Amino acid sequence: MPSSKDHRVSKLYDALTSKEKGAAVFACLMRFDTTTADRIIATVPTKTYRTLDLDYSDRLSRLGDLGSFWGLHHWREMTVMTSALSLVSHAWQTENDDLGAQAFEGFQNAQAHLIALDAMLEDICNENGIDPEAVRMMAGVPDTFTPIGEPPADPEFDSEFRGILSKLAR
Repeated sequence: MPSSKDHRVSKLYDALTSKEKGAAVFACLMRFDTTTADRIIATVPTKTYRTLDLDYSDRLSRLGDLGSFWGLHHWREMTVMTSALSLVSHAWQTENDDLGAQAFEGFQNAQAHLIALDAMLEDICNENGIDPEAVRMMAGVPDTFTPIGEPPADPEFDSEFRGILSKLAR
């Protein structure tokens, strides 16, 4: 039986809009406070809707997530690569061979990650009937990455992200 305290707390949540409740539940879940999240969810009204097929909607949503996730990691690696290249230049100017070697290694690693990301995108898109150019377009990436030299793809990086991308592409 709910206590009077539970009733007062529920009344506080009843005053929130659905958007505010969504934000509050998100914050609770990020703090792993499932008890409060459940209390808020219990105050969300239920409604009946007519909507497009759920498989269609889910696929479209997942493809958006795929493009966002892939693009986020592509641009992150481009930033790392650009920063490392800048450090290589600085190391050359200051004749700091240790820094130069470390920065060049970072540059090569970022290139290897970018090559792996491109290969993953092509593979996963081909396996799931998705146009990889559409994913690139969503991510703001005009074309496949062209490395300087011939660094190999990073297999550990590939295995880390391939599973996530595959789930999103289904």
